Amino acid sequence: MPRLGPGSGKILVPVNGTSVARRGAELALAIAAVTGAPVKMLYVARVGRDEPRDTVSHRRREAVLKDIVELADRYGVEIETAIRSRAAAADAIARQAGRRVALIVMGVARRPGDELIFGETTSDVLQRCPCPVMLISDARLRRDDEGREAGRSISG
Repeated sequence: MPRLGPGSGKILVPVNGTSVARRGAELALAIAAVTGAPVKMLYVARVGRDEPRDTVSHRRREAVLKDIVELADRYGVEIETAIRSRAAAADAIARQAGRRVALIVMGVARRPGDELIFGETTSDVLQRCPCPVMLISDARLRRDDEGREAGRSISG
């Protein structure tokens, strides 16, 4: 785990308006409240070449960040916010990670299937970013997986 505190590298938190991204933001704020580490919330808007940049989408992005700022106020943590537009979210996250980031905290959703997969953006961030990445998911184990998971924890 990196050293976090005042004057340390930032905690970078990609957000996108989903409940799991908000959960990641809340975890990062709890860490920052204890350590005093600076926090940057990054909203990455995926934009295609043919996609217009409308004001409704921009207002939605700002509303998501405003909600996160209010959450940060409850934790007593000052944060920096930014909106970046990229065709791939991992590009914007990796670019920010190169700017004094000590830890990335991401809320992720598990993809269905037998393998543990959290999606392309998460995989790209894990491969490309030099700093530690903490993932938090709100996915619950399915009932048929609970028995197998219990068996693993007892035998292992």
